[in-house]
Amino acid sequence: RNAVAWSNRARHYWDRGDESRAQADLQRALELDAKCGTALVLQGRLALATKRFEEALKICETALETDAAAAAASVRGDAYL
Repeated sequence: RNAVAWSNRARHYWDRGDESRAQADLQRALELDAKCGTALVLQGRLALATKRFEEALKICETALETDAAAAAASVRGDAYL
């Protein structure tokens, strides 16, 4: 599998309220591709949802260098708020 497939599965788990499985799948995605924008943005959203603002900002800074820069900028803005 590729990093995007793991990210999509993580989103599925998160939508179902299973944060621990979502986090595990995101870890797998980022092990395969540390610059996977899809995984980084979702990881940033998870950090934001659990009020880990500094972590969300750090993740989004990394994600800004990927193909998901627009989504990362949006999450980063939410974390600053």
